[in-house]
Amino acid sequence: MNSLFRISLLLLCVFPLNHLENSPNRIIYTRHTFLPEIITEDQNNRQKISETDFRKYSLYLDDLARNIERISPKRIQFTVTLIESEFANAYANQGNNILITTALLKMLNSESELVAVLAHEMGHVELEHTSKTVNKSNEEAADDYAFTLLMHTPYDPRAASRVLRNLKKIYDIPLFSAPYFDSHPPIALRIDRFSSKAALWWKNNPDSMRYIGKRNFFECKNFFIEQYSDEWEYYKIR
Repeated sequence: MNSLFRISLLLLCVFPLNHLENSPNRIIYTRHTFLPEIITEDQNNRQKISETDFRKYSLYLDDLARNIERISPKRIQFTVTLIESEFANAYANQGNNILITTALLKMLNSESELVAVLAHEMGHVELEHTSKTVNKSNEEAADDYAFTLLMHTPYDPRAASRVLRNLKKIYDIPLFSAPYFDSHPPIALRIDRFSSKAALWWKNNPDSMRYIGKRNFFECKNFFIEQYSDEWEYYKIR
């Protein structure tokens, strides 16, 4: 299968995007649709969003990335592009481009989850994985990078495991089983690793508060522009 269609959880997918790399604009509106024949028209339509929302979320993604990249170790300037696709996924390539699909965006529930996704893809770029064939070691390193970066933000450390739990519901069905995940550790293992890291952080910081950002996400107003008091949470034992 062509690497362009290789589906795996928050995967680094390396493919040429010269039209992105050469663009003078920071924000690029791209409406790609990668539709294998196995996807029905009804399934595809459920992942589409209106043109207005597409532009609104494109601006939101770009602005949020600008703030997160300032916290990253190398402070690389990224271009974040929303693409129309029925697959819940995110990609990075050699041009410091991060692509997020509409299906993944619709699956998320908060800004903290979106930041976890961006941090994972930023990790692939900053760790120089984009010139290599993706493997499980790369994915584990990008996961570690993402969690560390998340801890340097005000966001809830549980966000990363929440994203994976939502994706697990999708990719547990036979259609999305191996070989799609040959390059990634098992989802359950990644969830356990993120959950353990988050639990340890909260144990060591019991009086801390962290930001969820559900309202920010659905209103497309990032934390660095507007904060809502009811989005701050203490750790809750579940």
